[in-house]
Amino acid sequence: MLAYQATDGCRMEYLRRQLDDPAAAPCGRCDNCTGRPWPREVSEAGAAAAADRAARIDAALGGGTGFHRLSLTLQYINRRVASEDCGCWR
Repeated sequence: MLAYQATDGCRMEYLRRQLDDPAAAPCGRCDNCTGRPWPREVSEAGAAAAADRAARIDAALGGGTGFHRLSLTLQYINRRVASEDCGCWR
């Protein structure tokens, strides 16, 4: 996932190459192909909404899915990247 995130090439082409697709080619639609990158920061409200959504999914599936841990991991990564520019978001 980190390599996908860090690639400066086409994201769809990257995924297709990881799956050994011989027809992998630039898509022309992803953020890297269009030159319009997504922001790397997530607002506190966005992080809270994701955590709430993950908790509801976990509860709906009977608990124990780990979705709540995923949202906590994403919040940690967001704070770490905000505090030290590792260059992996470019």
